[in-house]
Amino acid sequence: MLSKFKIMKSFLVFAFFLMSITFTIAPASAYMLNWGLDPNGGGDSILTVPEYLNLTGTATITNDFTTLTFAETGTFHSFSYGPPTAPLLLDYLTATFQATGTLGTDEFYFDAVPSSLHIYTAGNVEIGVFNLLSGGGGLNADFGPSNGFITANFVAESLAAGYWFASDLTTDLSTYDLESNSPVLTLGFATTNATIVSGTEVYDGSGRLTQFDVGNNGQFRLDIVPEPATFMLFGIGLLGFAAISRKKRA
Repeated sequence: MLSKFKIMKSFLVFAFFLMSITFTIAPASAYMLNWGLDPNGGGDSILTVPEYLNLTGTATITNDFTTLTFAETGTFHSFSYGPPTAPLLLDYLTATFQATGTLGTDEFYFDAVPSSLHIYTAGNVEIGVFNLLSGGGGLNADFGPSNGFITANFVAESLAAGYWFASDLTTDLSTYDLESNSPVLTLGFATTNATIVSGTEVYDGSGRLTQFDVGNNGQFRLDIVPEPATFMLFGIGLLGFAAISRKKRA
């Protein structure tokens, strides 16, 4: 029979695990409101973005059924933001998305590396690079998107000065040390509604889509989450939970 000390120790470790999950998941479910964007740069014409930028465009997807992988190349435009939806009123933005991933039975998953989103001004100046952390969606029997929803979570690798601002509309997000993820991580969330562009489909002998274009209409959000110590806590919590499980099995 476990001693009171051991029971209390197990309880504290498990409580720490729960706290770790809470602190880790809670920030990830939120996003910045009323953050600032200056599509022209310089910080002298900052727009207040209530939640998101609208991204629209087309991507070409190629499936490889030998390796059960796929590649995607897309180009997107942002002419508005919201809610409520309003035009940028200044020069629009463009973005390119390069991604690879894995095909499952009824789902697909993006590779974290080297999938990335690059955002440019109308003058083709790169103002943001966001590397993919995770993402994917559902698949039909012919390996096309099943429900039209694709989710991708990004982490900012680099942001140009004078374009991206925190909710106070004065703090330039490019001043954060993104490479070392300190003091914060700046994340982008994009959820798109993807539909196959009719007439672009190429099938193999088994009726599976080997190549097709998808039209995307989605949203790009920004989020600031705690520094990596939070994720370290989560990892420690998992180790504690695993230790308790091993003791119970023993």
